[in-house]
Amino acid sequence: MIAAPGRFRMGRSKVRAAKPICSRDGYLKDEKGNALIEFLLCFPFVLLVFMCSIDLGRALNSYFTVTRIVYEGARYAGQVSALEVGDYPTYSAATGNPGHLLVRARVDTLLVRYSINPGTLGATYLDTRRIARNTAIVNDRDRVFVSLSIPFDPLFPIFGLFLNNLTANSTGPYLYS
Repeated sequence: MIAAPGRFRMGRSKVRAAKPICSRDGYLKDEKGNALIEFLLCFPFVLLVFMCSIDLGRALNSYFTVTRIVYEGARYAGQVSALEVGDYPTYSAATGNPGHLLVRARVDTLLVRYSINPGTLGATYLDTRRIARNTAIVNDRDRVFVSLSIPFDPLFPIFGLFLNNLTANSTGPYLYS
């Protein structure tokens, strides 16, 4: 009787030869844990890309919201007849001017509509200006300028290195000049 491959026959006792760890070409025969190790090596990078894409989506959504609010604020400011020429970066600077206070109230209403609390933004989050026309240009009109800045709080700390505040500006014609 011929012995099975990998076994030696010595008398009556059966002795098994040691199972080879590597095949002839040098690769392991048993690869049971390789998939787990590859997964553990790739998982942190996949998680980083996933978290950054979530934060990027949140940042873009917030930026588009701020852009919509600023555009609407500039459009509204162009229609307010009591808007004085000048720069009003805070509420205290705008207290003597009812036109700028109306624009601020409109922007605050839009912030609340989009679930942003204006009370948490600080005093200088909104800047409203009416810029006088350039007399050298024949058909130039007065312009209104609205700028809004809100803080962005990322979920992933690395994303916060690049983006802390979302700022949008809009300029439009003043219709009462």
